[in-house]
Amino acid sequence: MNFEPEPAQEKSELLHLKQRAVRNNRATLVVGMLLVAYVCILIITNYRSEMATRQTMLEYLKNETDRSADNLSYFFSERQDDLANLALTREVAVFFESKALGMSMEYGLNLSLPPIKERFLDLIQRKRISGEAVYARIALIDSHGTLIVDTASPAYSLAAGTSWKRFLAPEPRTGAVMVVENGKALMVSMPYRLKGIHEGQILAWLSPGTIPRRLPPEISKTHRTCLVTRDGKDCLLTDTTHLPHDYLSVPGGTPREFTVNGAGGRRERVIVLNVPVKNTPFLLFSIVPAADVLGRVAPWQFFVGMGVLAAAVLGGAFFVVRLNMTHLVLQTRLDEAMRRKQEISEQNRRLQEIIEFLPDATFVVDRDRKVVAWNRALEEISGVKKEEIIGKGDYAYAVPFYGEPRPILVDLIFEGESSPARGNFEYLDQVGSTLATEIFVPRVHGGAGAFMSGIAAPLFDGSGAIIGAIESIRDISQRKRAEEELRKYREHLEALVQERTAELKKANDDLLQEIGERKLAEEQVHKLNLELEQRVRERTAELEESYREMEAFCYTVSHDLRTPLRGINGFSAILHDEYAHRLDDTGRNYLERISSAAERMGHLIDGLLELSRVTRSELRRKEVDLSGLVRGITEDLKHLEPDRCVEWVIAPDVQAQGDPTLLKALLQNLLVNAWKYTCKEACASIEFNVANGGGERVYFVRDNGCGFDMAYVHTLFDPFRRLHKADEYEGTGIGLATVQRIIHRHGGRVWAEAAPGEGATFYFTLA
Repeated sequence: MNFEPEPAQEKSELLHLKQRAVRNNRATLVVGMLLVAYVCILIITNYRSEMATRQTMLEYLKNETDRSADNLSYFFSERQDDLANLALTREVAVFFESKALGMSMEYGLNLSLPPIKERFLDLIQRKRISGEAVYARIALIDSHGTLIVDTASPAYSLAAGTSWKRFLAPEPRTGAVMVVENGKALMVSMPYRLKGIHEGQILAWLSPGTIPRRLPPEISKTHRTCLVTRDGKDCLLTDTTHLPHDYLSVPGGTPREFTVNGAGGRRERVIVLNVPVKNTPFLLFSIVPAADVLGRVAPWQFFVGMGVLAAAVLGGAFFVVRLNMTHLVLQTRLDEAMRRKQEISEQNRRLQEIIEFLPDATFVVDRDRKVVAWNRALEEISGVKKEEIIGKGDYAYAVPFYGEPRPILVDLIFEGESSPARGNFEYLDQVGSTLATEIFVPRVHGGAGAFMSGIAAPLFDGSGAIIGAIESIRDISQRKRAEEELRKYREHLEALVQERTAELKKANDDLLQEIGERKLAEEQVHKLNLELEQRVRERTAELEESYREMEAFCYTVSHDLRTPLRGINGFSAILHDEYAHRLDDTGRNYLERISSAAERMGHLIDGLLELSRVTRSELRRKEVDLSGLVRGITEDLKHLEPDRCVEWVIAPDVQAQGDPTLLKALLQNLLVNAWKYTCKEACASIEFNVANGGGERVYFVRDNGCGFDMAYVHTLFDPFRRLHKADEYEGTGIGLATVQRIIHRHGGRVWAEAAPGEGATFYFTLA
């Protein structure tokens, strides 16, 4: 069937359109002339009033900006006074005076921190403007840039590559105002001085809401105000894209007109006025569109507008004719577009039905990452109905899976291979533009979670551009459970192999004894020995791994014991200082025994940490001067007890290959051991030397101390095993265990020879 019009009919319709266009042209011309006359009258009247208003608006802008700059200056001055008063408080003074006297955090200095924090929090609560706190947070750092007190929780986290030292400002002594967090916040800084020496810095972050209240009132909706540092590096309350590139050249207090890039890249004229804020590093800028102050149209534009309007009226008449002529063509195209739209809608409906009945949980997002399809299977595993999720974006489709909006597999289709979200997936397979992964999803099945496999692929339009993406999800928990059972079965088989290996070893020993004289048996024994050595190496590797895990566990446990131990020490000290007079001699004796036990526990933890560090640290071999290390350690020991009579014999120029840090710890433990067990000698003798025996260099440390019974030498290097009572010689039993592990890490041996009352000699070798 042909839907095109007959030629005669088409000619008649075109003639009718031309006649109607002529009538429209005449009416349009008359109306246009009347409009031109009326607009001319309005232009003249508006021009006169606009010139009078212009000067008034400029004066008003300047006065309000000056007033706001004075308010800001007074506001910052008040904040500096607040911090100066904080610096004079007794709590802060007590902390820095105690620190100057040598008190450490571990021995009571930390007890002075809570009162300082309470003083900071009290200032935050007291200083409010219109119900809002002036200060967002207050912190205290020392002169080394170490954070001491911070009212924020968790503590303030600095960006990579920066430190608290950047906030240290000994000058000016009256404090300073600075911009932090890339122009997002203001900080007031006040140095603390003790006897004229800079000891620390008090830092106060200002609440963002307190600054805008001191800015000039908005002249219009597009009026913008910003604080800019005098060097132009930082801008607060807004960014400098609203300012002209040479805005710092604007004379202070003088409005000046600029042309800048406005919204959408359009060029617009603005009035820029800056006023210095006294006693601060800031300039207060007011930026107002010139149209809001000077009027929308310049004087010459009024007259140009008249000509443009006349041309528009004449041109409009021409376009009316053209529009009437093309009306029929456009209507035909519109009908065709509606038909195609209906076809596309029908195709989309069919696609929705297909997705709805897919057995796998499936959803589709468009190019704006908004959900356009959410099938029944996905409703069942996620618990979210399609009516609740259709049309939502901003990663809303990730919430039913992970409990928070975050990039998931389908987002990688849009973000490409450079997406940082790829790090969320341990396994990710890509074939062409299709992505596949397996991951544990914690929120599906009512929060029970399950292992899921996901496949995502892009959707293209006719030109090959991506218009969306589809992702299908399948529960693979049963497969994962089967894999886990298979892993346990494999471990069971390995245990059986180990058991069989032990049996084979015994049989191999019996076989070697029975057929040792047979040549053929020698070859079989050789083969069995090779297999046995392989298993020994494998078992050795397993033991070494277990050993490393044990060391890591010891290190963690040692750290976890610190907190309750500090509590015991702290409360014991408080009990002794404040309640000792209320206790009898027995109570005070118990208190002293608690403190002594806690101190010994601290030494044990230190030893355990040192033992763990020795095992976990990386071995860095280099040439080490052992004689120089020994001389340095002896000098330290002499300073500890300068009145002791000790004869030192140190072999010169003894060199060895090994880790400098570990070898120093080795010699430190051996020499301190000799120093300790010779303390009861009238004149002690301690010797470090080296000898050659059996083709290897043997190093030794010898003393003339109390010695020990060789019957117990097999327990000498066990951790926490001591051969002397604690009331005779102090110690933790960790030192010699540390020595043994350092020697073993260097591939050497260590042993000792001694006799009660005749001293002891500790020998060791290094590979």
